[in-house]
Amino acid sequence: QKFSEETPWAEIPEGPLIIIADGLIEFFKGEKHTIYFILARSIDGSKAFILPPYIRPGGEIVLGWQEAFSKIPNEVFDRIRALVCDGHGGLISLAKTYRWLLQRCHFHLLARIAHNASFGPLGKTRDLGLRVKRLVEVALYQKNTEAVSLALEALKKIKKTIISPSFKTVISGFLTHYEDFRTYL
Repeated sequence: QKFSEETPWAEIPEGPLIIIADGLIEFFKGEKHTIYFILARSIDGSKAFILPPYIRPGGEIVLGWQEAFSKIPNEVFDRIRALVCDGHGGLISLAKTYRWLLQRCHFHLLARIAHNASFGPLGKTRDLGLRVKRLVEVALYQKNTEAVSLALEALKKIKKTIISPSFKTVISGFLTHYEDFRTYL
């Protein structure tokens, strides 16, 4: 709290806002803490402004996100229209409660795919990983609904052949929530 009380924070832009939120686990004096980061961006703008971070002992939890968002001044909170996040349950719950548009983070998804598939030239799962990545990118960025449907069907077939439980989970999560990754469209 001392940090946030003494730090001059940027003025939040006027008008409707998009919030970008993510948690970061850090260890302080050997104890796990989560830093809850919340950034605000004007719907029409391209720059995000950080709000004072909220730090709480323990892992990233629903209550932590509720507490972090409760620290946002009402004049800012009331202007939130959309939330960009990694899909943490606490953030999804807030978006549903306040009827904000939900945009799941492309970076987190693509990082999870990369984590589960070796893209290096000698990687055993290189071809599979690249194919999954290309199909996911079609589903993320393509406006043609037929192309998106074909990519999703191909991902369903590929998922059946994948041995890694964590890679299957990543693909299953994407297939279940792919529309949340396309809210920006």
